[in-house]
Amino acid sequence: MMPDLILVGGFLGAGKTTLVAEMVRRLSSRGQRVGVVTNDQAADLVDTGYLDALHTQDTRIAEVAGGCFCCCFNDFLSRLTDLQHDTPADILIGEPVGSCTDLAATVVRPLQQLYADRFRTAPYSVLVDPLRWRQSHSLSQWPLPEQALYIYRLQIEEADAIVLNKSDLLDEKERQHLIRELAKTYPARPIFPISALTGEGVEPWLAHVLAYPEIAGKQRINVDYDRYAQGEADLGWLNLTAILASIDPQDWTDFCQRLLTTLRDTFHARAIEIAHAKLILTGGEQFLLGNLSSLSAAPTICGMLHPLIGQAALTLNIRAAATPEDLQPLALSILEQAARPGLTLAVQHQACFRPGRPNPTHHLA
Repeated sequence: MMPDLILVGGFLGAGKTTLVAEMVRRLSSRGQRVGVVTNDQAADLVDTGYLDALHTQDTRIAEVAGGCFCCCFNDFLSRLTDLQHDTPADILIGEPVGSCTDLAATVVRPLQQLYADRFRTAPYSVLVDPLRWRQSHSLSQWPLPEQALYIYRLQIEEADAIVLNKSDLLDEKERQHLIRELAKTYPARPIFPISALTGEGVEPWLAHVLAYPEIAGKQRINVDYDRYAQGEADLGWLNLTAILASIDPQDWTDFCQRLLTTLRDTFHARAIEIAHAKLILTGGEQFLLGNLSSLSAAPTICGMLHPLIGQAALTLNIRAAATPEDLQPLALSILEQAARPGLTLAVQHQACFRPGRPNPTHHLA
């Protein structure tokens, strides 16, 4: 049987990975086998570690690192093919890089037209964060570089389905107001208010994307690749892994909270906007996941890591409006501040860079 392939896009911090985790939980509970492909500009991705920590025997996780799906299309196709070996997945999920756009032309339509005998491609869904949506109304409110706003707007414009995430943070009046705004700005798209965190509204959206493959990739957008490339290059990216060790019992939740709070406060003092910062701290089969989606947001921590676990592995990802030359030493300094006396920190690997110019493998109008 041909598997369904669902792509879940959206800007950095919109909640894509949280939604993918909820999808995996729901689909697995129905007895369906699920394959997930995560995506980043470099290795050591929090999303992969988190989904891998959650997965069941019916779920397999793969990753495309070193470029977005559109530029690494053959790698993406290879990972999808690998997930079909031995015990083929019933549902495949792809989570593209949060700064990527033009996916309808470079990923969705190529899959439909070139590989229709291998995958049933679902309508392309794009998540919208209410806070970022409000900020996107004018350049004066947008805290990130100007060309990042260009990418943000294109992402929603090419959506087959718009998913208003984090709706649990809105009252009913505000939720309906945002739905009307999105419908007016992007007509003829279904809009689904959901909370990926609580699961509210996920089922109607999931039923829609699985039922209407014929509408996938229908939105046509015109992309200025110079502006697109500049929008990505204006953001610094840091992927870092480290080992933390403590002889005495350690409040690992407090460490994660302290790290993200210090990061937010330090960046705020330097007027450096955060597009997204996230971490996963693992020890044995336990883990803690931390998220910070902007300077104006509060850090969130979920999961559990027992105080008597003496060693934990940290993966930290930061996307911010800073040069790599500024971002890397700042992140290391914040890590050292968070690691109080009694807690040793050993950085294993780090990559800090600006994304390169997008160069899609395919572009089908």
